[in-house]
Formats: sequence, C-alpha cells, structure tokens
Amino acid sequence: MVTVKQLSTTRKAVLQRLRLALPYVRRRYGLVRLPSYGSFAQGLADEDSDVDLLVELSRPLGLDSCPWPNIWSGR
Repeated sequence: MVTVKQLSTTRKAVLQRLRLALPYVRRRYGLVRLPSYGSFAQGLADEDSDVDLLVELSRPLGLDSCPWPNIWSGR
C-alpha cells in the first residue's frame, strides 16, 4: 500500500500524479473510471493516510496482465 506521505504531502500533487498516469492506464488496462473514496476523497487525509481508488475497467483483467510479480506461482 502506498500512503499519501510516500507520494507527496499535498492533495494537489497526488491528483496530478494520477492525472499523468491516466492515459497510459486507459490504453494498457482499459480503464473507464478511477474514483477515489475515503479520507483522501473527503479531504480529511493526514500524512499516514492511504489513497483509496475504485478501478472500473472496460474488460476483464486476468492475473497475467497485472504489473506485479506472479505471487501465485512463487516466481
């Protein structure tokens, strides 16, 4: 989990990073929407808060498409 503190100390900077990543994520993974929720979305996040995102994709995404290592096979 990435916290607000690890990304930046400001809400504006976090939103800017998300905006910059959106075109790539839309093309690569078929992203439709990426709304935030929780304390960050409500403007109540502190430096230890995480950023909660709800990911809506246009197509199913299998484990082979995920950007993290395949934890299921032990590789």
